[in-house]
Amino acid sequence: MGRIGVVIPAYNAAGVIAEAVESALRQEVPPEQVIVVDDGSTDATAQVVRQFGDRVEYVIQPNRGPSAARNRGWSRLQTEAVAFLDADDLFLPGALAAQRELLGQGDTVWAFTDGFLQDNTGRRWPFSETYPPGGRCAGGWILPDLLCRNFISTSGVIVRRDALSGAGGFDESMRWMEDWDLWLRLAARHPIHRSPEPTFVVRRAPNTLSSNREAMIRMRYHVLGKMWRHFPREVAAAGQAARRSVADAHNWFGYTLAEKGCWDEARSFLQTSIRLWPLQPRAIHQARRWRGHSRMDAAALPDRKVSEMKAFTVHDENTSIYVSPPHDVTADSRYDAALLLVMGERPSAMLDIGCGRGDFLRRIPASVRRSGIDTVPAEQVPPDIEYVRHDIALGLPWAAEQFDVVFAGEVIEHLLDTAGFLAECRRVLRPDGVLVLTTPNLAYWRNLLQWLRRQQFFFVDHRAAENGHVRYFAPPTLQTLLVETGFHVERLFSVGDLPTSTNALLRGVGSLVERLCTLRNLSLVATARRTRTAQ
Repeated sequence: MGRIGVVIPAYNAAGVIAEAVESALRQEVPPEQVIVVDDGSTDATAQVVRQFGDRVEYVIQPNRGPSAARNRGWSRLQTEAVAFLDADDLFLPGALAAQRELLGQGDTVWAFTDGFLQDNTGRRWPFSETYPPGGRCAGGWILPDLLCRNFISTSGVIVRRDALSGAGGFDESMRWMEDWDLWLRLAARHPIHRSPEPTFVVRRAPNTLSSNREAMIRMRYHVLGKMWRHFPREVAAAGQAARRSVADAHNWFGYTLAEKGCWDEARSFLQTSIRLWPLQPRAIHQARRWRGHSRMDAAALPDRKVSEMKAFTVHDENTSIYVSPPHDVTADSRYDAALLLVMGERPSAMLDIGCGRGDFLRRIPASVRRSGIDTVPAEQVPPDIEYVRHDIALGLPWAAEQFDVVFAGEVIEHLLDTAGFLAECRRVLRPDGVLVLTTPNLAYWRNLLQWLRRQQFFFVDHRAAENGHVRYFAPPTLQTLLVETGFHVERLFSVGDLPTSTNALLRGVGSLVERLCTLRNLSLVATARRTRTAQ
């Protein structure tokens, strides 16, 4: 085995970084390089690391997260292999020798070892007791086991630089579960070797991760979806393990919402989990128990066909706009349908949630006060739009009763607390204001077709692996949720994309479905008017 370099990311680690660096330098066969990447620390981390002189390469960067720090470190190495060590962890004596031996076996490109967890009293216990590696504990192709849970510590991994580069390194957009994401990508490409010999100590304060539980659950779902997009055959081959992993993610979504008292939302996630993995007696019991906590049973509202809607003409001093009748909408996009509904309200002020670069708002007359919210840089949004860069999961940064219309196009499928988001929409709407939203349709006919063909890994929707999506709605579920959050549903219909398909058979089937089953098309479109009092 060739030379090994050690990468240590650090952020405000002045109290622990010295011990971590010393544990790497004091190995029987020291690493050829040790690089500490300071991720924008504001404490004395720099002074502590510089005391090691030229034995350690010190790199500082603006705070961008552990993934960016690790990538910066390993990209600077001149060695054939990379070992990672977190700033608050330790290498045990002989750690690099054990890792070097593992990587020297045949054509091995990555390997991992066991280690210890240590609490703040100094008590240690095996890492593998808390995070058991599953049935393939000797290594090999571990993707099925790894899809269920992460049992690999970053400080126990050694990997060849060319394999790390081929896998793309750590995903710098992720602040949680970035290690599991990389291990999954490596496991889909390469078998692994494992040693039960402990080589590291993970020092963690109690409940370090629990405060970020909701974010970690979201990220787990994101990682699974990402794997399905990039490695569909490998994930499908994992079979029950992959399906169970997604079921677990829905379970955790449900229990997180139940802690907030969102019983209907919580039950919906548990029901999805049970559909994915039926043998869950506890989940079945909880879903039934939470039914008794429901706030109300929504009254049945009549389905509205697209053809029942009217075309609207809007005039002002500067612009004359004609929006095409709804029967043409199904051949175009959900945004055309939404524009028709928005302009039918003749708003004086509207808010576009998830406005992107303002494409939808550009189609609204300039005489309307146009506001938008998203996470894109402000310079990408036209200056005549009142734009706020903000995470909508944290609430809407406007006072109450500001808008006649709120448009949420393809937004709610990204949110865990959908009821909380809808309550925020209601808050910023004026009395009798209207919420217009579009979202993927769980009752889409192609979902049923793919399930029957056993091609439905996520089971709930054929697009559920798209980036950031955590939930889909069938029409009755969406209708109930809107009523329970203080809205009266005036229109609920679906629009499709199949008329534009290049497949003649699908195009014909899609057209027939759109005519006969108005709530079985690709996307749901709804208008819901704010009621005077919330339910």
